[in-house]
Amino acid sequence: MNDFPLAVALGAVAVVLAWLLVRAIRTGSVTSRGMTFSLNDAPIPFGLVAAMHVALVVLLGAEAMLRLGLI
Repeated sequence: MNDFPLAVALGAVAVVLAWLLVRAIRTGSVTSRGMTFSLNDAPIPFGLVAAMHVALVVLLGAEAMLRLGLI
């Protein structure tokens, strides 16, 4: 079974999530499901959403690398 298209899609989603995470950390605000959390106003929800993004990037990136045979 050819997993290349799925691996590319998973990798692309991981890259987009990483970009969103970097942008959120640089601006100090993150938007999740239409709600905006600011680092100054709501640090705990901001941290939780950022942690969720990190976990998704790691999981999706690892799955893509496994499917491509890189690890």
